[in-house]
Formats: sequence, structure tokens, C-alpha cells
Amino acid sequence: KKDDKKDDKKDDKKDDKKDNKKDDNNKKDLSADEKAQKREEKKKQAEETKEKMLAKIEKKLQKKADKLAKAALEGKKVRKLKAKIAALTEEAACLKFYEDSKIDSSLGECVATKVTSRRRGRRLLAENYDTELIMTEDEISVDALQAAEAALVASGAKGVTSAASVDPIEELKVIPGVEADDVATFEAQVDEVVALSPAPAPPTSAPPPPTLEPAKSG
Repeated sequence: KKDDKKDDKKDDKKDDKKDNKKDDNNKKDLSADEKAQKREEKKKQAEETKEKMLAKIEKKLQKKADKLAKAALEGKKVRKLKAKIAALTEEAACLKFYEDSKIDSSLGECVATKVTSRRRGRRLLAENYDTELIMTEDEISVDALQAAEAALVASGAKGVTSAASVDPIEELKVIPGVEADDVATFEAQVDEVVALSPAPAPPTSAPPPPTLEPAKSG
């Protein structure tokens, strides 16, 4: 009988441990859910700040600022390509930029700013535009960025530069019309969103190359 009681107690303890493990797992799941909910709340606040910030800047810069803000919220860097382009309009400068760099025109956000004009008498021959393309890491690889830079140089474009890893928040800070208080608030909110985001999955390693068996003689 004593042995039976001991066995019963052992079984009870095992059951208790199992129940505790289940409770711990439920707590972890609940914690993850709460974390995700909190992240969405912070993201919504950051997006509201972003819209307030964008409303204060020149319309032609809003798409660029929006792209930078979205990259920041995703915890990503951006890539940048710049050149001086001769064209008659801002739109034409961006089209030529895409064409000469051999980048798909659906990628990135292009902004062209007039710096000088060339005239013959009263006739406008062309204007020089500081033209800049902002792209996310997902849109273009470092190798493709370097190839685009080389293509621009080969086309005769001047002042060609590129940057493969740019902090989107720092880029936001130098956009004309972006207020320091707004971007500071946005930056703090972005930090909270990124901190609550799940860790990225580790990269999967490629399988080892197949081993070749030595050829059999004879």
C-alpha cells in the first residue's frame, strides 16, 4: 500500500510538471500575441507621424520621403544613385536617368532638381538636373547598383555617385521641409516598432557540393 501511495505521488508530480509546462507555453504564446499587438499600435502611431511629416513638404518630395519612412519602419537600409542629367524637364531627367542607368523605371523613387540652364539666345537648349534615385535593398542588389553607376558614367553623365547602405532616417532629416521635431518623434517610434519586430530568420545554408567518386580503372 505504501508503495502504491508513492507511485501515485510520483504520477501526480509528473502531471503537475506537464500542466506547468503547458501553462508556460500558453504564457509564451500570449506574450508573443501581446508583443505583436503592441507593435501594430506603435506602427500605427509612426504612420500617423509620417503622414503629418509628409503633409508639410513639397509634393514632388513626398514619394521619396514616404519610401524612406517605409524602409525605416521595416528596419531596412536604402540604396542611392545620383548623377547630373541634362534634360528639358524634371520628368525627362528621371526618364533619361533610368534609361542611361539601365534600371527598370518601376523601381525606386526618382527626384530631379534643376541646377543650371543652357540657352542659345532665347531658346532653351537644356537644363541640368541633380537627379537622385532611392531604392530599397530588396529592389536592387549591390552588384546591380554598381553596374548602374558604371552605365551612367559610360553614358557621359557627370557627378555620378552611389551609396549601397544608407540610413533612411538620416536621409529624411535632410529633405527640405521636414521638421526636426517630426522626424525625431518618428525615429523614436520606429525604434520601438523595430524592437518589437520578430527576429529575421537565419539564412539557410546551401547544401554541400556532391562528392565525386574516383573513377574505377579497368
